[in-house]
Amino acid sequence: MKNSLDLLILKLRKCNLEFIDNLFLDLFRFRKLKHLDLSFNKLYLSYFNIIPFYSLRKLYLNNIKKDSITEIPSKLNLNKLIELDLCGNKIDFFSFRYLSQAAYLESLNLANTNISNFIFENHLKLSMFVYLKNLNLSNNFLKIFCEKYLQKNFNLVILDLSHNNINFIEDRSFKKLIKLEILDLSFNRLEYLKRDIYDTNSMLFNLSIINLKNNNIVFYDIGYYIYNSIDISFNNLNEMPIVLKENSIVALDLNLNSNKINQIQSDYFLNLRFIFKLSINENQLSFINETSFKSLTSLKHLDLSINNLTFLQEKIFNGLYNLEYLNLSFNKLRLIQKNTFIDLINLNNLDLSNNLISSIEENSFLSLNSLNILYLNSNSINNLIMNRNSINGLNDLKFFYIPKDTIFNFEIMRILSNYSSLIQVKQVLHMRFYESKSIINLPIKNEAYNRYDCFYINYLLRKNIQLNLDSENNVAKY
Repeated sequence: MKNSLDLLILKLRKCNLEFIDNLFLDLFRFRKLKHLDLSFNKLYLSYFNIIPFYSLRKLYLNNIKKDSITEIPSKLNLNKLIELDLCGNKIDFFSFRYLSQAAYLESLNLANTNISNFIFENHLKLSMFVYLKNLNLSNNFLKIFCEKYLQKNFNLVILDLSHNNINFIEDRSFKKLIKLEILDLSFNRLEYLKRDIYDTNSMLFNLSIINLKNNNIVFYDIGYYIYNSIDISFNNLNEMPIVLKENSIVALDLNLNSNKINQIQSDYFLNLRFIFKLSINENQLSFINETSFKSLTSLKHLDLSINNLTFLQEKIFNGLYNLEYLNLSFNKLRLIQKNTFIDLINLNNLDLSNNLISSIEENSFLSLNSLNILYLNSNSINNLIMNRNSINGLNDLKFFYIPKDTIFNFEIMRILSNYSSLIQVKQVLHMRFYESKSIINLPIKNEAYNRYDCFYINYLLRKNIQLNLDSENNVAKY
């Protein structure tokens, strides 16, 4: 027992504990205990009224319920606590007043604890936690968020308000959160979000990640700040978010996936220059101005898949010298022009699958010397090499995905055999939203030149290039 009194850390997580007998309570008088984890058990918190924790710093009581309302023990010593996790408990709203003892809290997890605006107004005063750095209020029943809730939380770094029913945020609600770095408002019911909620005089220079995924946002003002990530996916934006022309915004990752955006203005990105990753997939884009992306010289990842693009202007990707990934799949493209990709000298992965492409002009890929992966499957190309110059320039190609009905002839085999980097050629059956790839065999349809094709196939195989051959064709026997 003497040794037990010196215990610093005790973890009894997921032990199916339902009660603590008197003997165990005697052993529980750990005067030096600093870290206690009893999460995922079935204990009544009332037990803790008779357990004096003198030095406790971290207390984890995640999902510690027994099919009933949980009360926070009024006599639980919280004076020195810096981290408290009550996630997943049905907390009695009167109990929240006892949290006032924990004046030095730095991390507070109240996710999924039945918190409503009524509790904020009458029982839980967050402004008392002036040292708080991490606050999780996700999966609750908040409908509005008011300025007074976080009046004195100057040290807050992470604020999670996701999975609530928030449909209104009062102006300047976050104006004093000068150290805030991560703000999660995803899975709410917001429709409008203006920069007034941050207040232009608050200068939130540390704010780097904003998550607004799965709301009903139709208008968003990006504001003045420098971000690492802005996620506005799965909303109802009809146009690109507002960017003030007099400010140069840094947003390393901008996600606009699954909205209703139908066009991109020619000068939109002039003040969003330092974007590394841009996702505008699953929108309604039918037109992109040829100068829209010109200022995005740092861009490395561009996803324009699942839109309504029917035509790409020749200079649309000019200036994107650092682009490494380009996804144009699931559009309605019919033609690839020769100067479309002329500046993409560092492009590594190009996806043109699931379009209506029936023609590729000469030297369309001539400048793509760094391209490793090319998807052309699920298009309307019947004979890929109607013009042998269509795939010139792909000197570093490793993986080549082509339409299932492409006819391989003597000419394509000769060209492919010159690609020393090539590892795999696959004919791909229709690939639906990247769920699966059905690989079919490579047919040699004209017996008159089978012998010549076989020579080049064997040449490729000797160089360890993988081809999927027709198992029923005589060529497979060579």
